[in-house]
Amino acid sequence: MRARIKSVGWDALSAGQWCVTVLTRAGRDGTLRHVALRDGKATPAIAFDAGFVTGYIKREALPADAPAMMTLLPIADRCLDQKEADKDLCGAAGHMLGARAARGELIPID
Repeated sequence: MRARIKSVGWDALSAGQWCVTVLTRAGRDGTLRHVALRDGKATPAIAFDAGFVTGYIKREALPADAPAMMTLLPIADRCLDQKEADKDLCGAAGHMLGARAARGELIPID
């Protein structure tokens, strides 16, 4: 998907910003669905997606020391580019971003 976006010259958003935007839209439209994970089979990107969906659907309160979106988006970029080895970190970053999106927080755009 990222390669197609870049090929048409529309790459103002990072992979993380793009994915959070699309998943948030799906959540608001009511089309966001749980992602089933098989043990050991999840890629970093799938772990991120699954975390986001869970965070969005649960709409949990965020702790006061929860990382800001700007801190989480570079992690999301690494996860979505399959460059983050820690799948648990990808799931946790997705979860926090999903919870933030469910609360109405929008991604920051430069």
